[in-house]
Amino acid sequence: MAAGRAAARCGGGSGGRVAVYYQSITAFDPAKISAFGGIGDGGQPNGAAGTVYLQGPAREAGELIIDNNSLAVGSLTTPIPNPATGNIALTHLRLRRQAHVRLDSLLTLPGTLELNANAEFISTQRTVAGTISVTNNSVITHLPTTAAASFRVDLSAGTLTVDATSKIDVSGRGFLGGRQAGNPFVGRGMTIGFQAGSSGDAGGGYGGLGGGPSNPVYGNLADPNEPGSGGGASSGPAGNGGGLVRIAAQTLTLNGAILTNGEGGGCCDGGGGSGGGIRLDVGTLTGTGQIRANGQEGKDRANFGGGGGGGGRIAVYFQNMAGFNASAISALGGLGKGGLPNGQNGTVQLQQQVAMHSPASNESPVMRAEAGSTMDDSVRIAFADISR
Repeated sequence: MAAGRAAARCGGGSGGRVAVYYQSITAFDPAKISAFGGIGDGGQPNGAAGTVYLQGPAREAGELIIDNNSLAVGSLTTPIPNPATGNIALTHLRLRRQAHVRLDSLLTLPGTLELNANAEFISTQRTVAGTISVTNNSVITHLPTTAAASFRVDLSAGTLTVDATSKIDVSGRGFLGGRQAGNPFVGRGMTIGFQAGSSGDAGGGYGGLGGGPSNPVYGNLADPNEPGSGGGASSGPAGNGGGLVRIAAQTLTLNGAILTNGEGGGCCDGGGGSGGGIRLDVGTLTGTGQIRANGQEGKDRANFGGGGGGGGRIAVYFQNMAGFNASAISALGGLGKGGLPNGQNGTVQLQQQVAMHSPASNESPVMRAEAGSTMDDSVRIAFADISR
């Protein structure tokens, strides 16, 4: 055990680091190896989880376990150092019981990325795994957009499962709304290219225009690859746009949610943020969940108001979607308040494909028609190559 501790009226210490290299571990329970954070005292924060690393014959490249024993902690509290190669090689990565992890390297897992029991995973690079499992109130998200940098959730897996309590959620993590901290344009929303966008109290636009004097729409409806825009605010703050999610998986079982919704306007007179972007390239999509890139409502007070954010952009390329309800996919505009217009709906493209081509580490996920297909020309048009 390498657990953190707390002194009186102080924050909890973080967990330490444990590494075990073995030839046989059958006579010992690995669950007894831990690096929990310590309990904060007197209202002070708890300590974050440390790391447990196991390597042996069944874990050829190593298994990293981050478990905080259900002690609540803030986001990003267990950063994983970026090795010199810029690529972390493990067999499995398991995040459990309030583990809140940030990773800034390409992650390649022949085994499993497991999130369980209020775990959070944030990566600024692509994650490639044989299996990704998100269960028991866990979440995958990305860093919020700043005045100069945007991010994405970028996942590639053989099998990806999100249970009904969990989600991939980057809502409100796109371009900044007017009068949000870090927005250099003050009352104007930020939009594509980190430029000034919606003005007044208009909603942000992406796949559809925001309500009011919105920024123009942008992006490719067949290949969403941008965050959503922030709303404008005369007094605000306005809502941020939604973020960006890109997923390639042979099988996606979605009983929870994939969300890139905009953020609603703030306390008063602020436009809603637009929905963000989602691109899914899947063999089989099934489940009872939802996929949303909706713009959000503006806010109003007295005789003023805020425009609704425009809808974002969603593109889903699939081989089999018979087990998923297409009506659970939306990019709707948000409601305008105080007499300002609603945001316009964004775009949703659903297209059945023949084959999925796994991307290289520096490429975006792509599904396209199989080369040398025996389909006749009339069918081949319907399954057009949509790679860049």
